Amino acid sequence: MRFTDPSWLALAALAFPIAWIAVRRFATMSRARRWLSAFLRTVLVGLLAGMLAGATAVRETERLAVIAVVDSSASAQRLPDPSGVYLPRPGEPAAEDMPDALRRLLARAGDARKTDDLLGIVSFDGAAAAIATPSRVDLSDRAVDLRLRDGSNLEEALRTAAALVPADATGRLLLISDGNQTTGDALRVARELAGGAAPIAVDVLPLAFDARNEVVVELVDAPPRAAAQSTVSVRVVLRSSGPASGTLRLLREGEAVDANGPEPGTGRRVRLSGGLHVERIEVPLETGRVHRFEAVFEPDGERADTHAGNNRGTSFTVTPGKGSVLMMGSSATGPTRALAELWRGAGLDVTEATPEGLPPDLLGMQRYDLIVLDSVPAEELSEDEQKRIAAYVRELGGGLLMIGGRGSFGSGGWRGSQIEPLLPMRLELPAELVAPETAIVFVIDRSGSMTARVAGSSRTQQEIANESTSTAIASLDPTDLVGVIAFDGNAEVVVPLGPNDDPEKTSARVMSISSGGGTDIGPAMMAARQQLLDADAKTKHVIVLSDGRSSGAELLPELAQSMADDGITITTIGVGDGADDQTMQAMATRGGGVYYRVVNPLALPRLFLKAVRIVRSPMLREDPFNARVVPMGSPFIAGLERELASAPLLRGLNLTQVSLDPTASTPLLSDQGEPLLAHWRVELGTVAAFTSDASLWSRDWQRWEGLTPFWTRLARLTSRAGTGAGGVLTAEAESGRLALRLEALDGAGKPRDLLSVPVTVYGPGGERREVTLDQTGPGVYEGELEAADAGSYIAVARPSLAGQRLAPVLGGASVAGGEEFRRLSADEDLLEAIAQATGGRVLTVQEVADGLVFDRAGVVPRRAALPMWRSLLAWALLVLMLDIGTRRVAWERLFGGELRRGLAERSAARVASRNVRAAETAGALAARQAAKRAQQQARRAERSNAESDARAAQQERAARRAEPRAAKKDESGVSATSLLAAKRRARREGSEPDEG
Repeated sequence: MRFTDPSWLALAALAFPIAWIAVRRFATMSRARRWLSAFLRTVLVGLLAGMLAGATAVRETERLAVIAVVDSSASAQRLPDPSGVYLPRPGEPAAEDMPDALRRLLARAGDARKTDDLLGIVSFDGAAAAIATPSRVDLSDRAVDLRLRDGSNLEEALRTAAALVPADATGRLLLISDGNQTTGDALRVARELAGGAAPIAVDVLPLAFDARNEVVVELVDAPPRAAAQSTVSVRVVLRSSGPASGTLRLLREGEAVDANGPEPGTGRRVRLSGGLHVERIEVPLETGRVHRFEAVFEPDGERADTHAGNNRGTSFTVTPGKGSVLMMGSSATGPTRALAELWRGAGLDVTEATPEGLPPDLLGMQRYDLIVLDSVPAEELSEDEQKRIAAYVRELGGGLLMIGGRGSFGSGGWRGSQIEPLLPMRLELPAELVAPETAIVFVIDRSGSMTARVAGSSRTQQEIANESTSTAIASLDPTDLVGVIAFDGNAEVVVPLGPNDDPEKTSARVMSISSGGGTDIGPAMMAARQQLLDADAKTKHVIVLSDGRSSGAELLPELAQSMADDGITITTIGVGDGADDQTMQAMATRGGGVYYRVVNPLALPRLFLKAVRIVRSPMLREDPFNARVVPMGSPFIAGLERELASAPLLRGLNLTQVSLDPTASTPLLSDQGEPLLAHWRVELGTVAAFTSDASLWSRDWQRWEGLTPFWTRLARLTSRAGTGAGGVLTAEAESGRLALRLEALDGAGKPRDLLSVPVTVYGPGGERREVTLDQTGPGVYEGELEAADAGSYIAVARPSLAGQRLAPVLGGASVAGGEEFRRLSADEDLLEAIAQATGGRVLTVQEVADGLVFDRAGVVPRRAALPMWRSLLAWALLVLMLDIGTRRVAWERLFGGELRRGLAERSAARVASRNVRAAETAGALAARQAAKRAQQQARRAERSNAESDARAAQQERAARRAEPRAAKKDESGVSATSLLAAKRRARREGSEPDEG
């Protein structure tokens, strides 16, 4: 046993005075109780002191836990012959690929385990994950090629594996890797493992390779900022394993740049002799704010290069050039051509596109000062794209204009979206305007096949289906009726059909749906039908999602037809390759709905929104009305009040409510008070909304003289305002880290000190991270954060001085993809250094296969320390209860003479009581016997009297026969018969007891 803080053991000294006080104070107790109570209190104090001192049980163990740390990055999988990693036994088939070879190798190594030895597996690339925790289980069927992120992070992998070592076992790691780390510092972690309280040795198995005939684009370097329409020098660094030749091309925004000067063609011929080679290309910048560059090396011949993934590199330059307007219309109709031409005529640079043309990252959006959503429904922009637009407005100061139409605002499904909080009006309508018109039941598959992963990510089809349903529910109005039924082999009503007044609670229930079981749609359809038959709504609809073939599939189309006859329409969605297209199509056709075939489940959110938008009543009014000006001094209509008062009628608008936020301006209303034009500031950007459209409803406006000033002012005032020169923000990506540096300057170009500089960094996937820069020099602020994923990183610095915000500063950098493929050989030096730092070994494939990793040579038994506070706490509670019982219960009487005398007296009393009860019982029995004898005597007397009467009667009858008919009377005048009768009466009366 040992103690983490032995100083607390001094409390044990209090046990002696406490015991002495107990003996003196408990004088009324017997001697035994006093001394026992003192002893218990002494023990209690000792237990408490042990807990506070951190008592720990320490024992040595020779149990060995080996954690295999397997490199599953792309670079580690490019060994041409997997037999070099796994040597098959005689008669055993050869390994199919590298993952199969590694799996077999570990299974064979695990055969050498002793009884108590454990084996675990950690797989890693740019991230690490535990495939199997240390156990005695056979791991021959475990896959080791889990792909999580690009790159190779040995540091995270070693930390993850070390954390899996049990506390009661000696740990050893087996690192199987090529050593080419792109993120982290594995050697530093190795030294930490060796110097810890329980040292862990790391054996290494190098996956050695030496790429030949390989050319790598090492770096594309362009200045992060440049003057508008200037010329910049782009530096391209190439590295080759030997002599090579090819063509170097430079692309700007996907278009080829002439890198060949007066020579024919745009590509530059390059000859490499091995090692590093630098090419510089002068590029004149055109109009625009963002300029992306991509360098591509095309080798001569197929054998001149072995991997094309490392033949590309990217960079970008930002200029203060003029931004343009990105005008997006729906995929069906496109943007309004007349409005785009009107803006071009007013001098605006307009790019027309559909939602598919939205730039894939914030850097691409930076070239636009205004994004226009012209009657675009919500389902045409994914949630990530909506988040990107929100960040573009809030962080980059971009403008957003939403124009109405049948697919816009509430009728476009924008309620509950990422864009709704940006709009300067409320999309939720008053209850008196919207009656319960739509009742929708979502019937969601939760069978076991829904656990399939999507597109190689960690998300399952079930998770995406649940999220899609939740998104669709959030887009519905509170008065709409919503129900959710999940099915596998059975049906479960997750959300009973009812008003959508608490979409967050409904979404939480939907998100809890888990997968498992078979597939049977029929019971779920019947449950949905029953709920909808009882619903009071104009439109009743069922949306069915399934990824498999249902039991009783032949009956489903007929059931759909029956539901359609009851006024219930059906939309079906088939997900994945296993869906029964024929049955799902027939259900939708006979159910009066639409069938959607989805190959990629990531498209489900848009599809659900579209299915919901089609069936519910649009939140719009198509009646002519006049625009009404609200005098609030809005710059959007300043000087146009007279023209607006005489403007032609508009023929429709989307129904919304005026925002309750006082910062939102609504200068134009309909004649019934609904917002027509509203605008406000959202952090750095401006958002405006026009709830009528730019074509059909406003066709009478085309002859209005104020049309061009109105739309031009709306575009210019919503667009991003120019920002002053607040400094220069540079970013450099290296070894998985993004280094940021801000040079803050005032208007005169002098350094600004004592600034607070929070920076928001947006990664390639749109993820947002925050970092605060520290001042390192006059006007210089620096910081860094992780940047492991390939792509462009956009950094927005928001400096402030004494709470006053200054102009934001934009910067960024690009991380080239395929970083791990830029290494031409395995880093065996790093692997050997890791083994040497931890006391491990560099093993061969044969040594691993023979189980050398479980060899205990040189293994120091681990001293396993197990905290004892739980056990001590339990004993302390027990001792405390015994102490209380000792003081409250006079247990010594159980062994005293007084108790024995009391027991004897109570025993004698019980015996006497039993004797009295026995006597009483005997007397009662004697009385009953006497009464019984008396009854018997009475019965015998009665029988005797009866017999006497019978004899007398017989004698009397005989006498009557003997007497003549006229009996003579004696002299007393009494007949003989009368005398006999009198005798009988007298005899009877004499035999009866005297009642007196």
